[in-house]
Amino acid sequence: MSHPGPLLPRDTEPESIVLRVRPHGRRLLLPVLVLFATVGAYGWFGGRLPEEWQNWGILIAAGALVFFGTLLPVFAWLGHRYTITSRRVIARTGLFVRHRQDLSLERVTEVRLRRTPLQAAFGSGDVRVLAGPEHALVLRDVPSAKLVAGMLDELR
Repeated sequence: MSHPGPLLPRDTEPESIVLRVRPHGRRLLLPVLVLFATVGAYGWFGGRLPEEWQNWGILIAAGALVFFGTLLPVFAWLGHRYTITSRRVIARTGLFVRHRQDLSLERVTEVRLRRTPLQAAFGSGDVRVLAGPEHALVLRDVPSAKLVAGMLDELR
């Protein structure tokens, strides 16, 4: 019979991903409405004006509205990601310039949940992970915020 070997302390266990989450998807409601309104308006007015430069102006305005009102907000939403592993919490933000914050679960002293009435209606909220008085990491508008806060409490 072979010996199973010594048990590994927590520090030598491999780190595993517990959860990956983005901010709540309701942030995309306004960009989608802007897209539908712009496409509808261009479908109605595009090509109907008497001067060619006016038709080009409408096309350029519609393109700018779709770019700034739909594409940039969607890419900004995609640029936010929160990852919770067995050892740390990682927050990645930014569209063109990336920012990353890591917080070791060993340093976490408290996990707080804050919800506005709108967030409570959708089951989302802001989870604040505190590591002493000077360092906090806020996971903004995460879906299933109560579950995420409870999981972080258990992991620490």
